[in-house]
Amino acid sequence: LLHHLCHMVMEKFPESTDLYSEIGAVTRASKVDFDELSGNIVRLETECKASFDHLKVISKHDGSCNNMKVKMSDFLADCAEHIIVLGKVHRRVMNRYFKFCLWLGIPYHRVQATKPNELCRIVSEFALEYRTTRERVMQQLEKKASHRERNKTRGKMITEVGKFRSQDDRADAELRQLLGNDSADNETSLTGSLPWRRQRKDIGRVSLGNVRNDGTNGNLTDADDEILESLVKTATKIPSTRTAPRERKRTRHADRKSLRRTLRNGLSEEERKHLATFIKGY
Repeated sequence: LLHHLCHMVMEKFPESTDLYSEIGAVTRASKVDFDELSGNIVRLETECKASFDHLKVISKHDGSCNNMKVKMSDFLADCAEHIIVLGKVHRRVMNRYFKFCLWLGIPYHRVQATKPNELCRIVSEFALEYRTTRERVMQQLEKKASHRERNKTRGKMITEVGKFRSQDDRADAELRQLLGNDSADNETSLTGSLPWRRQRKDIGRVSLGNVRNDGTNGNLTDADDEILESLVKTATKIPSTRTAPRERKRTRHADRKSLRRTLRNGLSEEERKHLATFIKGY
């Protein structure tokens, strides 16, 4: 019920607060015992009257009139005045409390039995629960809004996502656009955080560029030009990982037919002559 009540209040009154921060006086009043307070006021009044009687007795037996008695009488008169004011304030507060209970719909016979601190404690606890539930409802509404924004961009291309950007994203983009010049100036400071390999590559590129510029300006000799050209060739040359194929050595008697085939098929006249000359050579 409180959850739906928070929804209704936030829809009809979007600028309303959490209620607990506005009733600090009610929270403080819930810690006061009004029965004890009324008893303290009555006791102060009786003690003030008794003090006046004691002062009269002292003045009657001591006929001398000094400044101390005058100050005591003035002090008691001031205290009596403050006590009377406290009694009037307490009476008016209780009358307003009774009217407030009747306005809430509490029966008249139960108003006398209902203590002000108990009612204030109930109101304070309700306000605390309302604030907790209200914060929870606000978190749920924020989650639903963010989920709705994600559903708008789901399945869309990157170029189409810019149409559904939220207000915060637009403000962030405008801020980045305004700070574009500053980001260009900060690029030099960001190079210090780059990896060492990238820095070395950049240094090498800068040094080669400087050397080439110096060469074009004519500050180097012909020998230096040749050395630079050889360095550039060796740097840009792609090493060939594949070596030339090895030539297989052929045997001396590669053209000789196999002995098995010779014995099986026999020798021709030319082969016989060739064999005879070969044997004579040995």
